Amino acid sequence: MGIHSDKHLPGLTKMATAIRGGGALSAVQLHHAGHRAKPEFGGIPAPASSKTLKDIKAISTEEVERIRDSFIEAAKRAQLSGFDGVSVHGAFGWILSEFLSPNLNDRTDKYGGSIENRARFTIEVIEGIRKACGNDFQIGWRLSIERYGLRLEELREITTEIFD
Repeated sequence: MGIHSDKHLPGLTKMATAIRGGGALSAVQLHHAGHRAKPEFGGIPAPASSKTLKDIKAISTEEVERIRDSFIEAAKRAQLSGFDGVSVHGAFGWILSEFLSPNLNDRTDKYGGSIENRARFTIEVIEGIRKACGNDFQIGWRLSIERYGLRLEELREITTEIFD
């Protein structure tokens, strides 16, 4: 199962139609594994920082922007398939929480340093989905703060900015 390609549209449409036919709302969870991607399962680790994984460099600013655009394209596919929304997965060290973490993000570009910069990736993803899919498309944001140095106070601030 996936949502990273238009080849998934027929199956996704069938699923969304069945869910709607049963009277329920539906959403697709979107995530990227970031540094936790496993090569043995076809994943390519994509860390925010060069210090996270031995001998693996941080992804470039251009790669961050490509991944951001992939989240937005996946949300558009979900909408086109008939889903009512998406849940943007920003928990458990996946790429969005990795960028938010002061422990895992030592970048010096526009995606690192201050909380404003560390939150930029997540905000661009969510705002990009909102712009592409409209106000009636549901957007959820899955968070966890128990690991990776995420700070509750910062997440409250970011959440207020995103959903205000």
